[in-house]
Amino acid sequence: MPEEFYNAAKNFSADVVYCEKFFETDSEATTVTIRNLHGSDIVSEPLFETGNLSERIHKILNLKFSVETVLKFVRRDFLFENEIFFSHIKPSEDGIWTYGLIFFAKKFLRVPNVVYIRRLSDNSVMRTERTPTQEINFGINSVVAGVKSLDNFMNKLEFFRQNIPYRYAMLEHFVHLAFGDLFEFSTRLAPSSIYETVKQAQGKNFGEHDVLISFLLADLIEQQKNFVQLKNK
Repeated sequence: MPEEFYNAAKNFSADVVYCEKFFETDSEATTVTIRNLHGSDIVSEPLFETGNLSERIHKILNLKFSVETVLKFVRRDFLFENEIFFSHIKPSEDGIWTYGLIFFAKKFLRVPNVVYIRRLSDNSVMRTERTPTQEINFGINSVVAGVKSLDNFMNKLEFFRQNIPYRYAMLEHFVHLAFGDLFEFSTRLAPSSIYETVKQAQGKNFGEHDVLISFLLADLIEQQKNFVQLKNK
């Protein structure tokens, strides 16, 4: 894999080489399938992504980029020049890092190569079993730190400073994805329990409005449950 990506990066002078397809296998490697996260919107030959940042953002919002770090080969100097490093955030560090690549790369090369093998593991961070309370804390930690990190990335670019709707849309997108996984677990807890969980674990990070934020989060999750119930009727 490194050789194929390196040759593509060298031949096209790319900042980022992005592989859209990959092999996926179970933990025992008994079955192997080719997967892509783009549906039919994949390339058949090397192609540069549009340089228009607003178009790139629309693709992010429509889930047209995969965030797996192993599917990307990145020029080292490009990372240092733009200070694109991994934040100490789990489980969203790969997504924020990928957004940084998309925001800053002048030459973002998409390739059809299928070289990486992803083996699913029951012991991964994302597949670890947690109680509903633990899962809420796990997700909220990601949201709190992730919003700050993502906004710091965007603050470096004049585009986002001048186009607040795009900046807001990216933050909303990130929060929606991060909170989306919480809704399943929230159905097992009463809003009062959600409120108490957030207040005890995260209240110190919010300052004088910790109680209000805890309440709003509990209410948000409760409203989401109501929406889902109405939608399924």
